[in-house]
Amino acid sequence: MEKSIVVIGLGAFGISLCKRLVVQGAEVIAVDNDRSRATFLDEESVRIIHADAREKESLAAAGIADVDAGVVAIGEDIESSLIATLQLKELGIPEVYARTVSPAHREILLRIGVPPDHILRVEEDAGERLANHLTERDLQELLPLDESYSVSEIPIPEAVIGKSLQELDLRAKYEINVVGIRRVIRIVDEDGAVTGRLSFVLPSASTELQKSDRIIIVGHRRGIEQFLSL
Repeated sequence: MEKSIVVIGLGAFGISLCKRLVVQGAEVIAVDNDRSRATFLDEESVRIIHADAREKESLAAAGIADVDAGVVAIGEDIESSLIATLQLKELGIPEVYARTVSPAHREILLRIGVPPDHILRVEEDAGERLANHLTERDLQELLPLDESYSVSEIPIPEAVIGKSLQELDLRAKYEINVVGIRRVIRIVDEDGAVTGRLSFVLPSASTELQKSDRIIIVGHRRGIEQFLSL
């Protein structure tokens, strides 16, 4: 059964999100009080509602209360963002996500009951990804957990090659845990030809890190960066 999702605010982020959700098979409802913005969406794929998302009655009349999740994609208008978020929560929508543009904005979203992992840091996350790319750090954030912790995949630093996880004691030193290793296994066939096969390793304390390993880490972003820079 396809998931129904309402997106509040059709700025660049909201429009991009709607298009991506449609591609992934979701039933999408887009809400904005500016009719001109609907021209960027295919109205056959997205149900577009022209309404003020700050008015709960307008949202309720449009059947918004029946969706599975709601995303407040409004950017700089913090007041409208907060009011729209409150309206979605009061309508009883099971999952409410909201974009944040400042620490104060985030703090208020937390206070009105939006979970930390439902607060979207669009510009900050994009900046982090670009910085990693430009500096060739090869850090891939797989899942942000909150503003400080994430699940990431990184290559191992040269300084730790051949060392065991027990020896490195990463939790104590960097507040990180290695939960998986992507490792290339060398295979020699009967003719002596050597090939490589990518394998997943569930590590133990005695697991030694190899040169070509990519490790999956859960931990503090600062600690991950410190470890990566060894």
